[in-house]
Amino acid sequence: MRKKNVLKTGLAVAAAVVVMAGCGNSTDETTAAATTAAAVEETTARETKSAEELVDEASIKLADYKGLTRTIAKVEITDDYVESELAYLASLYPVEVTGRPAKLGDVANIDYTGYDGDVAFEGGTAAGYDLTLGSGSFIDGFEDGIVGMEIGEERDLNLTFPEEYHSEDLAGKEVVFHVKLNSLASAEDSKVDDALAQRVMGDESATLELLKEDVRKDLVIQAESEYYISAGAELINQLIEKSEINLDPDAVEEMHNQMVDTYTAQAEMYGFTLEEFLSFFLQMTPESLEEYATEVVKQEMVLDEIVRLENLEITEEQKELMAEMNGFTDAAEMLELLGEESCNNVFGIGAANFYLLENSVLVEE
Repeated sequence: MRKKNVLKTGLAVAAAVVVMAGCGNSTDETTAAATTAAAVEETTARETKSAEELVDEASIKLADYKGLTRTIAKVEITDDYVESELAYLASLYPVEVTGRPAKLGDVANIDYTGYDGDVAFEGGTAAGYDLTLGSGSFIDGFEDGIVGMEIGEERDLNLTFPEEYHSEDLAGKEVVFHVKLNSLASAEDSKVDDALAQRVMGDESATLELLKEDVRKDLVIQAESEYYISAGAELINQLIEKSEINLDPDAVEEMHNQMVDTYTAQAEMYGFTLEEFLSFFLQMTPESLEEYATEVVKQEMVLDEIVRLENLEITEEQKELMAEMNGFTDAAEMLELLGEESCNNVFGIGAANFYLLENSVLVEE
C-alpha cells in the first residue's frame, strides 16, 4: 500500500465522504475543503515516518469483490422532487410585504438593544436581524411584542429573562429591549415564480426555469453523493469483513494525527472546539476518533488494492462528479485548491469505489 499525504476523510472517500456536506453553501464547502488541505499540508510538513515505516507491517488478501450485494439504490430525481424543493425554497425566501402590521409567521427585520437599567448589556444588541415571529428563538414576550408593530415603528419591550437562563448576570432579571421594525417578509405570500428565482439567485434577470435547472442539478449531485457514500460504505464494509487485513500501527497513528489536525482546523473555521465539531458533524468523541482512523485505514487498503489489481484509472466524468460532490465547481477548481498529489490520491480511490458500485448487485433489504 502506498503512503498517502492527504487525509481523505475530508474528501469523497467511502463512508468518510464529504464531511462538511450540509453545513452551508458550495462556497462554505469549498472553503472547508481548502482548510482541510491546508491542515494536511501542515501535518505532512512535520511527518517523520517514511513510507516504508507506515506500511511495513501491513498486508491484505482481498475476498471476491465483484458482484457484492447492496441494499441502497441511487435516488431518481423526479419532477415531484424538484417541485418539493422549490416549495421549500419558497418558505426559506419569503417575499417582502408592506401596508400591514407584523403578525405571527412573518420574518421581521429588526434592530434591537437590550438594557439592564440604563446600561446596554453585552450580547443584547443587533442590527438588521431577521427573526421569524413565533419561532421561539428569543425569550418569552419578545416575539409577541413585535406582533402588531408597523414598519418603521419603534417600541420598548419590558421583559424578564428566565431563571434558568445560561447567563448568570441576566437570569431572572427584568430588562427593556428597544426594538425598531425595519421590514417584513411573509413565507405565506412567497410563490414559486420568477420572483422567487430572483430572490434565491440574487439576479433580477433570473427566471423560474433557470432556478428549476439549478435545483435539479443540485438534487442530482446530492443523490449521487449520498449513493456514493452510503452504498460505497456498505460494499466496502462487506469486503473488509470478508478479507484478511493486517494493519500497520504506524499508519493508524498517522491517520489519527491527520484527523485531529484537519478536524481541529475545520472546527476553528466554524467557531467550534474539536469536541463540539466531532459531536455535531460526525457524532463522535475524541476518544472514538482512533477507532474511526482504524476503519478508514482499512478502507484505504481495500480501495488501493482494487486499484492495483484492476489497474484502474478514474474517468474525466468521474473526476468532475467527485469535485462537485465535494462542493467544487469542477475538477479544475479542485485541482487548483488542493494540488495535484492530493487530487490524484482522492481520484485513485474514487475509481475503486466507482468500480465496486458498478460491479455490485442491488437486492431487497
